[in-house]
Amino acid sequence: MTFNSTPYDPNFWDPANTYNMDAIGLPGNWLLRAEISFGAPPNDCNENGIPDECDIGTQWGGYCTGPECSSDWNGNGVPDECELCGDLDEDGDVDLDDYWAFLDAFGTCVGDVKYNPAADMDGDNCITLVDYRAWRMCYRMANGTIFVVPKPTPVPNVAPVQNPTPVIR
Repeated sequence: MTFNSTPYDPNFWDPANTYNMDAIGLPGNWLLRAEISFGAPPNDCNENGIPDECDIGTQWGGYCTGPECSSDWNGNGVPDECELCGDLDEDGDVDLDDYWAFLDAFGTCVGDVKYNPAADMDGDNCITLVDYRAWRMCYRMANGTIFVVPKPTPVPNVAPVQNPTPVIR
């Protein structure tokens, strides 16, 4: 609600969202502007009416202090229940591509070129065996089966190509 020293000009405001308050007895200088939106705010992934940063517990960088707080192990500001655990390439599944992404980041820490924060499952800033165990559990939860490390594909034993002896003329 706002007051202006000059009367309300209906040509200046969007009439769909603006109401002249003289209809309820206030002078024409008073104006109420309302915007209505439906649905959850854009930062409410679980659609519970609470912004994500208020769902996440303080120990994970959020503002929630009660027992109903969400975790955010990867520190991306999205409650863990809204993400598919272990989906490192963010394509909606946990599969062999995610394993290779994890393997590529394994043994790295924050600051290393190959460090992938999505693979840092425990949030200690390094990709370790603990993170692999957590990723493997995510794989099992997503696929209903135990993850089996793929066997290397054998490379055929091909004799090297011999260069012909150069002919000197």
